[in-house]
Amino acid sequence: MNLTGYAASSAVRKHAASTSKTAEFTVGITSAAEGSITLSLGSTITSDIKNGRYVYDVLLISNANIKSIAVEGMVLVRTGITS
Repeated sequence: MNLTGYAASSAVRKHAASTSKTAEFTVGITSAAEGSITLSLGSTITSDIKNGRYVYDVLLISNANIKSIAVEGMVLVRTGITS
Protein backbone atom coordinates (compact mmCIF):
# COMPACT_ATOMS: atom_id res chain seq x y z
CA MET A 1 0.00 0.00 0.00
CA ASN A 2 1.37 3.38 -0.96
CA LEU A 3 1.49 5.54 2.19
CA THR A 4 2.19 8.86 0.49
CA GLY A 5 0.11 11.51 2.27
CA TYR A 6 -0.59 9.28 5.27
CA ALA A 7 0.23 9.77 8.94
CA ALA A 8 0.46 6.85 11.35
CA SER A 9 0.20 6.25 15.08
CA SER A 10 0.41 3.18 17.26
CA ALA A 11 -0.57 2.44 20.85
CA VAL A 12 -0.06 -0.41 23.30
CA ARG A 13 -2.85 -1.23 25.76
CA LYS A 14 -3.41 -3.98 28.33
CA HIS A 15 -6.49 -5.14 26.43
CA ALA A 16 -8.50 -3.90 23.46
CA ALA A 17 -11.22 -2.25 25.59
CA SER A 18 -8.75 -0.41 27.83
CA THR A 19 -9.25 3.36 27.87
CA SER A 20 -5.67 4.10 28.89
CA LYS A 21 -2.53 3.58 26.82
CA THR A 22 0.35 1.62 28.29
CA ALA A 23 2.74 3.10 25.73
CA GLU A 24 2.85 4.70 22.31
CA PHE A 25 5.17 3.41 19.59
CA THR A 26 7.09 5.95 17.58
CA VAL A 27 5.99 5.25 14.01
CA GLY A 28 8.30 6.04 11.13
CA ILE A 29 7.20 5.79 7.53
CA THR A 30 10.48 4.56 6.07
CA SER A 31 9.27 4.23 2.46
CA ALA A 32 5.88 5.72 1.69
CA ALA A 33 5.89 4.41 -1.89
CA GLU A 34 6.60 0.84 -0.72
CA GLY A 35 4.32 1.06 2.33
CA SER A 36 7.15 0.38 4.81
CA ILE A 37 6.96 1.54 8.41
CA THR A 38 8.99 0.99 11.58
CA LEU A 39 7.75 0.90 15.16
CA SER A 40 10.01 1.66 18.10
CA LEU A 41 9.88 2.19 21.86
CA GLY A 42 12.68 3.82 23.80
CA SER A 43 14.39 1.95 26.62
CA THR A 44 13.04 4.34 29.27
CA ILE A 45 9.50 3.57 28.13
CA THR A 46 9.97 -0.19 27.92
CA SER A 47 11.60 -0.35 31.35
CA ASP A 48 8.40 1.11 32.87
CA ILE A 49 6.09 -1.52 31.33
CA LYS A 50 5.15 -4.37 33.65
CA ASN A 51 5.57 -7.96 32.52
CA GLY A 52 2.56 -9.38 30.70
CA ARG A 53 0.64 -9.58 27.47
CA TYR A 54 -0.59 -6.44 25.74
CA VAL A 55 -2.27 -5.57 22.45
CA TYR A 56 -1.27 -2.97 19.88
CA ASP A 57 -2.45 -1.58 16.61
CA VAL A 58 -1.20 0.75 13.90
CA LEU A 59 -3.64 3.45 12.79
CA LEU A 60 -3.23 5.04 9.37
CA ILE A 61 -4.77 8.44 8.67
CA SER A 62 -5.05 9.61 5.07
CA ASN A 63 -4.76 13.24 4.01
CA ALA A 64 -8.59 13.11 3.64
CA ASN A 65 -8.74 12.16 7.37
CA ILE A 66 -9.89 8.60 6.65
CA LYS A 67 -8.73 6.34 9.49
CA SER A 68 -8.03 2.63 9.21
CA ILE A 69 -6.28 0.00 11.30
CA ALA A 70 -3.45 -1.46 9.20
CA VAL A 71 -2.02 -3.95 11.71
CA GLU A 72 -2.96 -5.27 15.12
CA GLY A 73 -1.36 -7.85 17.33
CA MET A 74 0.05 -8.85 20.70
CA VAL A 75 3.11 -7.70 22.60
CA LEU A 76 4.73 -9.94 25.21
CA VAL A 77 6.78 -8.06 27.81
CA ARG A 78 9.27 -10.05 29.89
CA THR A 79 12.06 -9.07 32.24
CA GLY A 80 15.44 -9.16 30.53
CA ILE A 81 17.74 -12.03 31.32
CA THR A 82 21.03 -10.64 30.00
CA SER A 83 22.26 -7.25 31.17
